[in-house]
Amino acid sequence: MFRPSLLKEGIRMGSLAMKAHVVKQKKYLGDASQICRQIVEECWNGTFYQVSNGNFPHFWMRDFGICVDALLAIDTKKVISSLAFALEYYEKTGKVTTSITKKGKCIDFPVMAADSLPFLVHCLVRAKAGELVTKYKTFLEEQLRYYYKDIFDHKTGLVRKDKHFSSMKDHYIRQSSCYDNCMLAMLARDAGELGLSSPFAGYKFPQLIEETFWTGAYFLDDLSGKYHVASDANIFPFWCGLFDDKNMCTAALQEIHENELDKPFPAKYTKERHREQELRLPSFFAPNYEGTAIWTHLGFCMIDIALLVDKKLAQNYINEYKKVIEKNANVLEVFNPDGTPYRRLFYVRDEGLLWAAKFLVWI
Repeated sequence: MFRPSLLKEGIRMGSLAMKAHVVKQKKYLGDASQICRQIVEECWNGTFYQVSNGNFPHFWMRDFGICVDALLAIDTKKVISSLAFALEYYEKTGKVTTSITKKGKCIDFPVMAADSLPFLVHCLVRAKAGELVTKYKTFLEEQLRYYYKDIFDHKTGLVRKDKHFSSMKDHYIRQSSCYDNCMLAMLARDAGELGLSSPFAGYKFPQLIEETFWTGAYFLDDLSGKYHVASDANIFPFWCGLFDDKNMCTAALQEIHENELDKPFPAKYTKERHREQELRLPSFFAPNYEGTAIWTHLGFCMIDIALLVDKKLAQNYINEYKKVIEKNANVLEVFNPDGTPYRRLFYVRDEGLLWAAKFLVWI
């Protein structure tokens, strides 16, 4: 189905690529720690933490949520300011979107996301932002009801299978992905922690996710019936704190390793590119952008869970990324399967990512 937003984003990606072909990548001075510290400082624009200093100088709810614990360790006041900015414009717009421009325009790409509200609520919990919760309580509870109505399937207790939602892998169409269901479970738990009136109270989401997605060795990617190991499906059940079984986590990490999703460094989404799931227009402008390419934020979240069960393995991954960061003198968005920076005619990888904050808490 044609969506004007996809064409608009494609044109934007093309213009960014043309610029990147002319303007050289920024090189930061220092070791990995110094590079990451400079990037995080530059991502603070005086009002909120933007996701990058390159292609995406906006507030991105997903990326901010992934980094929130690290950012809180760096500067709590800036985290609160970022959340205050987001909530102000989300309430004005009447919905929680994937991103917000510096001028306060709220945007969903390519469509409404299943993880925007979960990450917002999660950030409010982690930041202990009680004043913001009180101020926006009515709005947050309205959004919970909206999520229940549009994203949740009350018959199955899972994310709807018949509708496409933007997600961690937003260039792909998946059917009630494991990742999206982890977001649902995190939302239900965190809404309860904030004392919000929630239609999800009483559901046992971790149990349902285990019964539906866990094979005994790894979590299924989605409910399409296709059996393959996807890294996000096997990272976020643990990253979201839904499961604390070390044997399960070790098994999931082993499957990721055996499928070479951590080679040459973590993490690729899948071992093979599943073209039948791709959105055609974004994949034309940025082929294999989320197929077998290596994503830094996914690798960093994988390190988070490796630290829970295998500190030696986690340290190996950290050391690999230290070399990658210092080689590129930057924190880059995405790499080709061979570990070289992603570069196509119509899109060149982003740089100066806020994800650098995560690296700072490990060193």
